[in-house]
Amino acid sequence: MLTSSSTYEYFTNRIIYIDELTLTDKFFAVVAVLSCWRATRRVIGWALPITAIAFLVYAAFFTKREDPVLMSRFTSPPRASSAPPSACRPPT
Repeated sequence: MLTSSSTYEYFTNRIIYIDELTLTDKFFAVVAVLSCWRATRRVIGWALPITAIAFLVYAAFFTKREDPVLMSRFTSPPRASSAPPSACRPPT
């Protein structure tokens, strides 16, 4: 029971994009994507899975993204409002 409790705590307390993904996280992410892809192929046919593969290939090889950019909006200081302070107050 200790293992399942510690696993539960890991998933509920983990902050996405802050903690590094472990090998186990990556493994289960790939398993989940492949399982969804296979189920979609069996239910709908080849049209949607081929489209999904095309999007995954494009995202993996043809985009230039940097991980720190993903969190830049959360770590940058707040911008000053251009509205006067009186406009920000609720009506009384």
